[in-house]
Amino acid sequence: MVMFVSEDAHYSFKKLASFQGMGGNNVIGVKVDSRGKMDMGELRKEVENALQKGQEPFLVAATAATTVLGAFDPLEEIAAICTEYKMWYHVDAAWGGGSLMSQKRRHLLNGIEKADSVTWNPHKLLCAPQQCSAFLLKDDKIASEAHAANAAYLFQKDKFYDASKYDTGDKHIQCGRRADVFKIWLMWKAKVSLIIRLIN
Repeated sequence: MVMFVSEDAHYSFKKLASFQGMGGNNVIGVKVDSRGKMDMGELRKEVENALQKGQEPFLVAATAATTVLGAFDPLEEIAAICTEYKMWYHVDAAWGGGSLMSQKRRHLLNGIEKADSVTWNPHKLLCAPQQCSAFLLKDDKIASEAHAANAAYLFQKDKFYDASKYDTGDKHIQCGRRADVFKIWLMWKAKVSLIIRLIN
């Protein structure tokens, strides 16, 4: 299995591949153009090369604002290639995801709605308190299907609320997590009009 990222993508993709046992050598860095965006001709070439070698391309991770240049990969085109080759489409919008809050800049993220998964760090562009992160999935059942251990002593079904929606501990690797989203909710309630004026 091989995955494709921009050659300017965040180093965490190689780290994650190592953690998962894939190895960093199965993370293929796709060349970028003169503005730092993933080159679509190069992406297609790398996918075809992998197929010719008998490898299984399974994921493309687009970057919405690279760390150094702030480049946004062409999300619509990457989505189309992922559909064509039946690959998972992830968008690393850790830095640039906040552009969705701006009428002037939101076009930079056209195509993000087609992603299978998205990472977003409001503590970066929106200045939410550190650490404030979100991992968003199109399929609301896939996290449970991938990670659930169904520990009956923790995740009882007889709660007064819908445990399948609100008990998130069995949907990811850690059982307990801080409520990161609470930070952005508080900030939004307190400063939404100011933030929108600054971004626009």
